[in-house]
Parts: sequence; structure tokens; C-alpha cells
Amino acid sequence: MEVQFVREHGRRSRWGRLGLFAVAFATAGCRLALPTANPEDTSDEPPRITAQRGVAEYQELVGRDLAHAKLDKDCRDGSEQSCNYLAQLLMSADAPTEADLEQAAALLRAACDDGLAEGCARLGEMYMRGVGVELDGAKGLALLQTACETGEPAGCVGVGIIYLMGMGVEADVPKGLEILGQQCDGERPDACSYVADAHITGMTGNVDEAAALPLYERSCEGGEASACYNAGLLHYEGGDAFRSDPKRAGVHFTKACTGGDLDGCASVVMLSAEGHVDHSDSSAARAALEASCKSEGASACYHLAQFYAHGLGVTADEERARQFLEQGCESGSAEACFALGAQ
Repeated sequence: MEVQFVREHGRRSRWGRLGLFAVAFATAGCRLALPTANPEDTSDEPPRITAQRGVAEYQELVGRDLAHAKLDKDCRDGSEQSCNYLAQLLMSADAPTEADLEQAAALLRAACDDGLAEGCARLGEMYMRGVGVELDGAKGLALLQTACETGEPAGCVGVGIIYLMGMGVEADVPKGLEILGQQCDGERPDACSYVADAHITGMTGNVDEAAALPLYERSCEGGEASACYNAGLLHYEGGDAFRSDPKRAGVHFTKACTGGDLDGCASVVMLSAEGHVDHSDSSAARAALEASCKSEGASACYHLAQFYAHGLGVTADEERARQFLEQGCESGSAEACFALGAQ
């Protein structure tokens, strides 16, 4: 097994992966504060959305129907934040209907009108994407600027992207980078990735991998899995200002994998075969793949099979590897089906 995959796969920055501004907003600006669970929360109070519990976990705890009913009541009672949360709930459905999206837009408009900056930011993103409302870049920019001026970081990130990419306005790269840089210095790790991408693609005037690497690493530490992948790739390939460091690459690829980035998982498999990944990192990546494979993650099953087929951090077990390949193939992984056919 060779590590050739990592080189051939290429650096996957947002610019190359997303292309369209609408998708960029779907992954960047729309990801406002959705906090993770607090394991120490043992309160007997009824579940509610808090600084430690976001909309997604709240829904898992009480069920979608009850969450909808509770948020709808609170929204009707005048809570603009509940209107905002209800809009998020509607848009998070597996297949939201046009009616769901239109209702979400109306809820966000009401929350924005009542002074909730997050509602303005989310509504601005919907106008930029043409989701639930008619596509209107000017209106989207105005809403995002309002949110930014009121202190909502997601609004500032959106404005920065607009000027950086020249969507609906004349491109102003320095202005876009300045806005995104301020958010990167704040609490928006995804903003750091956008600035890093600008250095990688030469939007700053020249390609500067040395400037991009620490920005990807900062974004990675903030939980951006794709930034971990890009940092790992830079460490693996090396550059004019830094040497190739496969072990550090392995650490970043592992973080990408445990953050849900399957390309990171694939790279952990490849680097494990070369002896560049520590046992603890290999175990963490394997655990992430097992969780994803159980939830019908077809590609995850394929990558998990490689650990057992080649004894990477575990005792080689061809039968178990075959089981994971069969599960992956049944779930739709062409790679797993091909591997089974080759056995």
C-alpha cells in the first residue's frame, strides 16, 4: 500500500471544493453558534436550548415534534430567539419542503426586525443562496452588514466572503481579507481557513504556503475538520519555508478524521501503513470510522476495512475486513464493492 493517494488527491481548499458562493455560504456563514453538549449537565430541569446545548441536540433529547411545538409556542409568545431556533429546526430537516424554507425565512425576518442580529445574518445568507426567498445579493449583503455592525460574527464572515469573491459587488480582496482576518482573530475559526485559502490560491498577490499553514492550524484547533486536512497536506508535502513532516501530517489528518472528514481518514490509513501515525491517533481515527460506518457511512466502512486488512494499529483480521467491505458495498460504496471483487 502506498501513500500516493495523499499526493494525487490534491489540496482541497474551499475554493477548489466549493466553487460556487452559494455552497460556500452553506458551509461557512450558516454555521452559527450551535454549541455541543455539556457532559456535566445533570440538571433535572426540562431540556432547553442553552449555551451548552444547541438546536440539534435539543431535538434529539425531546423529539422533533415536541421541539417544534415548544419553539413555535415560545416564538408566538414573543421570543425572537425561539423564532430563530424554530427556523433552524425547519431548515435542518432531512428534506425540507419549500414551505418549510419559506416559513423559516419569515421567522428569521421577524427575529431580525425585532433586533436579533443572528436572525439578520441567517436571513441574509438565505437571500445570498436563494433558499426560501428569491435570490437577491443586494438584500443579502445589506442584512449581513446589519448583522455584522450589530456584533454578529457570522454576518461579518459573510460580508468578508462577498468582498473577497466579488459576489454581487466589485471584488475588493484587501477589504475582504481585512474583515475575515478580524474574525479569525476573534472566535470564527472558519474565517482563518478562508484567509489561508486566499494565500494558497494566490488571491493575496502570490502563493504563500508559509502564511497559510498557521492559519489552517488555528482553524483546525477551532474545530474545522477541512482545515485540519489542509494543514496535514501541507505538512506532508512540505514547502519552501518548512520541511515535510509526515508525523505532524498524521496528527492533523487524525483530527480531520475525528471531525468527520473522510479524506482525512483515508490519509490516516495511508500514513499508518508507512508508520507515520501513532497508535493513539490510529485508534482515534478507527473509532471515528466505526461510528460513521454504523450509521451507514458507506465510505467509512471501506476505510475501516483497511485498518483490519493490513493490521494498522490492530491485529490483522481478514474476515472482519471483509465484513466491513460488504457493509460498505451494500451501503453504496463503489470502492468497497471493487475491493470485494478483487479478493
